[in-house]
Amino acid sequence: MSEFEHVIPNGDSDQPVSLRGYKALMSLAAGGNRVVRRVTTSTYDEFVALLYEDFDEIIGDLEGRKKYFTDSSEDQITDSLVTSLRQYGYVASHDKDHSGHVDITVEVSHQPNFIWLGEAKLDNGPKYCWGGFQQLTTRYSVARGGADAGGILIYLQNYKDAKARLEQWAKYLEDEQSIKCDRKDATRPGLAFSTAADHAGTGVPYKVRHMIVYLRHDPDK
Repeated sequence: MSEFEHVIPNGDSDQPVSLRGYKALMSLAAGGNRVVRRVTTSTYDEFVALLYEDFDEIIGDLEGRKKYFTDSSEDQITDSLVTSLRQYGYVASHDKDHSGHVDITVEVSHQPNFIWLGEAKLDNGPKYCWGGFQQLTTRYSVARGGADAGGILIYLQNYKDAKARLEQWAKYLEDEQSIKCDRKDATRPGLAFSTAADHAGTGVPYKVRHMIVYLRHDPDK
């Protein structure tokens, strides 16, 4: 069956919608060019890769409206981010109980075994962020198939040069905690990096993407 012949249920209507028409319709939704991919992901790697594409777009939106978040609390920023994830079609929660109240939980309804967890921190220095990393990797997560990826989000409100601040965090992980950092992030170069340390509980590598969100608003004019 070709793309033009494939049909998708159309609510109460008896008229089918072609996949091509559905894609065109969904392009009008939030992050719409990826809607079809979100509801058809069959592997966890696809789910995580697509989630990071959406995170990049949502973070860009937050940064574009940074004047509204420069004095916001950690919870207020996270709640706005989670709201955007829901608009993109994810089953996203703020402070959901997952062996403790994790900041961000992301799931998809058609793959109930898939889960991504995230911890958010205001940028109060590497030692403060380390507490969030420990919570994520030793309290909330259990690295297994379908659940071996998560994220750290760092909200930068009081400093300039987000790239330099994120590098401080990477150097802390490497020098103080012996955790190797992969700085080759294709979509947010200099503003995101990844780690993959063995999970203390399962021994399976737990992959974490570290993302800094620039929310300082202090214009010269």
